[in-house]
Amino acid sequence: MELGVVFNIFVTMRKIKACINWFVGFFFSGALGLLTEWLMFPIAWLFKGYGKKSPFWIWMDDSRFNDGTYNGFMPDYSSYLILNGSEDEETFLIAYKWHLRNSVWNLKSLLKPTMLPFKTDGNNNIIIIETIIDELYTYNDNWIPQDGKWESIAGLKYIPIDPNQDKWQVNQGDEISIETSILGTGFIWYEVLGDLSFKYSQCIEVNYLFWKGYRTIQLGTSQSGFRFTIKHQAIKPWK
Repeated sequence: MELGVVFNIFVTMRKIKACINWFVGFFFSGALGLLTEWLMFPIAWLFKGYGKKSPFWIWMDDSRFNDGTYNGFMPDYSSYLILNGSEDEETFLIAYKWHLRNSVWNLKSLLKPTMLPFKTDGNNNIIIIETIIDELYTYNDNWIPQDGKWESIAGLKYIPIDPNQDKWQVNQGDEISIETSILGTGFIWYEVLGDLSFKYSQCIEVNYLFWKGYRTIQLGTSQSGFRFTIKHQAIKPWK
């Protein structure tokens, strides 16, 4: 058998393994969250005072807390509270809606793929092995490299409501951010510490029969974990 054929088989097997790892990581946590969060969160809420000692801890999202802020919450969650009519108080209904969007988040925090902290001159220490689609761009049509300083993944970001919120992490709002939103399609295979993974994302404007807006698809792995996202967002002013 020729060396090139052997190499191609090896690469193919690595890609298959990466897809299986993603599927298992996503399906286990994603399916569990989708099927059970709506039922288990009210029970987990009753036991929230026990923290990690709660038998229902995996259905909670501890990442929303921050002891260093004035209200004890992370800026993104503070913005979510404001959007839902509450400045400082977390009500059961608001928390319930948040956890339906971020289901079994504590469990997902335990199942993160191999990732390293961001370095100063590259995209969280990833090594791009193959670029399949390289069509990510800004609202102003500036091309965005997928091996840039920060994670380049298609999706809409919004103008922060809380001034302390990281502008790159704003997923809701009344105005779409020209600076931080990424449009188009990207697809790469990359390595982290020798582990092969992939990242596919697309954010485009769609016009269905009864609805027009932006459709975002994100698959693969990222700094936040195994990713599988399909969402539709309304057209709002760009700023």
